[in-house]
Amino acid sequence: MRKLNLILLSLTLIGAFVFTSYEKDPGKEPKTIVDIAIDNGFNVLAAVLTEANLVSTLQGDAPFTVFAPTDAAFDALYSDLGVTGPEQVDDALLEAVLLYYVLDLTAFSSDLEDGLTATTLSSGATFTVNLSDGASITDGTGATANITSVNILGTNGVIHVIDMVILPGSGK
Repeated sequence: MRKLNLILLSLTLIGAFVFTSYEKDPGKEPKTIVDIAIDNGFNVLAAVLTEANLVSTLQGDAPFTVFAPTDAAFDALYSDLGVTGPEQVDDALLEAVLLYYVLDLTAFSSDLEDGLTATTLSSGATFTVNLSDGASITDGTGATANITSVNILGTNGVIHVIDMVILPGSGK
């Protein structure tokens, strides 16, 4: 239990640090999770959201939790698929992949529990939260993405950064 508390404390401190670096400037419009992604170096995620026509969905009012893969994570996926960008990936696959990382609720790092099964917007697909050896999410085949930053707050939800793109149900 002590180890879990230390992990959660570490994630919270990392999240607080990351959150302050993404915080909106006083006097500027509050930002949605899509705006935050676009403004803060999630270039590939922004391009993929655009290609899959999901920008307006994720700019909506619903509370969202997005596990956002880094640009390097998408580059590794493209390499695995033998493509150079999102325009070469089937739109249905892009949409399924992106929605696999979105929950229709706001879940801060303090809400995540070891072994928690989260149902995603990708046709009810699920992943499991793991906190026993660092923080990560794992699909049913054992593919795991590490959570590297947490609690980046937008007006319509929260972002947690992950280091790998998992294709739903593929093990990759």
